[in-house]
Parts: sequence; C-alpha cells; structure tokens
Amino acid sequence: MHRLVFLIKARMLIEGVLQGVGYRAIVKQAARYLGVKGLVRNLDDGRIEIFCEGSKTNLEKFRKLIDIKGKPDDIMSINVTKLECFEEGEKGYSQAWKPYSGFEIDYGIEKLSPFEESSLEYGEYEKLFFSSFINELKSFREETT
Repeated sequence: MHRLVFLIKARMLIEGVLQGVGYRAIVKQAARYLGVKGLVRNLDDGRIEIFCEGSKTNLEKFRKLIDIKGKPDDIMSINVTKLECFEEGEKGYSQAWKPYSGFEIDYGIEKLSPFEESSLEYGEYEKLFFSSFINELKSFREETT
C-alpha cells in the first residue's frame, strides 16, 4: 500500500541577524537533511528569502530548524526575530525567482562555474564556523575570569 505525499510550495521571509553569519548554509543543510527543494537568498533590506517545496511535515520541521534564536546583542550570533511563511495560494506567496533542482543558495550572480559556486558555499560554512568559534572563546573567557 502506497501512501500519497502531497508537496507544498512556500515562500518564507526571515528577519534578524542573518547576513554575514552563515545562516544560508544552515538553511541549505536543513533542507538537504529533510529532502526539501528550493532556493535561499539575501535581500537588499537585510532579510532572507526562501522558496521551498516539500511535504507539509517536512516543511514544518524545516521551519523549526531554521528558526534559530541566538544572542540578540551579539552581531555574530544568528538570531531570527521574525519568520513569515506563505504557502502557495496565500497572500504573500510568490513563485521561485529562478528554476532549481535541489536546494541552492542564490548568490545573485547569473552564471557561476562549479568552482565558484563551491568556493562561495565554503565561505558560508567558514562564516558559520568563525561565529561559533568566537562565541566559544567568549564563553571560555567568561568562565575563567
């Protein structure tokens, strides 16, 4: 017996401390983990926009994984302050801004070579690692003083 799984499309707008701290890398990892397809990009106003597609259950899990609450007063700590989700057919929903196959980070560059795309993605993970490292150092300093 096969169980039918209906795919849902959604557009998410996220606000907070998100750009320059590796947030898009976390979004991509969460999407890969859950089998969600789509795109993520930075917006000029500081928000992040996500277009995603998956089962209702996986999109709910995805939303929870990316709704990260960090330290509001730390500019290197990922901290989502607002996450809006608009499902297909709802006001606020729009189609993906470009075609996709898996889950991709859109860097706003028309055509990237595989090397350029890989380099940019590694940069995302480096930001995330650096932020985590700084927070660990701060914690260690607080414990030892």
